Amino acid sequence: MRWAKEQRLTRYLVAPDCDYRWRKHYRIQAGLPDAPPSRTPDFEIEEFNTKGHAELNERECWAWCHLGSERPMTYVPLPARVLTMLSKVSIEVVRSLPGSVQIPLELVPLHGLDSKLALRDNVHTRPDCFITPHSPVQGSEMWLNLSAIEPEILQLCGRLIDRVIIACGIELDDRARSLQAARAHALEQLAGRDCLLHALEGLIRRAYAQGLDAVLRRHIQNHVRSGVDWWLPSIEVRARPRHLDQIRITWLRVPSPERRRIVDDPLTITTGKKPSARPSMPSYPTAS
Repeated sequence: MRWAKEQRLTRYLVAPDCDYRWRKHYRIQAGLPDAPPSRTPDFEIEEFNTKGHAELNERECWAWCHLGSERPMTYVPLPARVLTMLSKVSIEVVRSLPGSVQIPLELVPLHGLDSKLALRDNVHTRPDCFITPHSPVQGSEMWLNLSAIEPEILQLCGRLIDRVIIACGIELDDRARSLQAARAHALEQLAGRDCLLHALEGLIRRAYAQGLDAVLRRHIQNHVRSGVDWWLPSIEVRARPRHLDQIRITWLRVPSPERRRIVDDPLTITTGKKPSARPSMPSYPTAS
């Protein structure tokens, strides 16, 4: 009990609100911090710490604090290296689909694709087509389209940022700032903030792979099985006053969701007995 009370002062959990499947491996997460985890094919662990990393630019804090906001933004300013990372993910997701899959016509005008080419050929030519940079690189960042990212993990990114700020004992000063600016100002006061930013990159990478997989399968005419592994994250934060020590993300393998319908099947309307004589004038409902 004494050990548990001490751990509560430095270890914090951030987990999805609506999906409780992560509790399956909570016993492993909440175990002794120095004990080697028993790995199984159902889950993976990513650890991010401050060893071997230099503190990142304070400007990056402002960029990442746009994630998971109360008003989701389609375009978010992120470091230019994220474009390269997500472009590689686009190629991996499309390669997991059958090579015969044609480009869905609904996506052609949205992403400037060639309707005469297959989906795989389009992505090979323009691997950044689904991210759609809004403008050229300005300094070390650029505005990227994150509409394909899985929304649940995107919201988890915002909750992780808030939990880190609370765990490090910093009060959020939002009286004269927007929420994003207040978060960024708080993170700039932390030692080890690079640990958080690298963890956010790891979350975004998998969230984009799963979200893009769901978007493409929703628009493909024939039923296509998912070729992407789906994972559910739960996060442990280890921190002390004004210092972030480590972030550990436990990924639980979950079944991929079924493809959602774009248009529901029409309802079957049961008609009554046909009239013997056709009315001469059609009857119209009373205007409301």
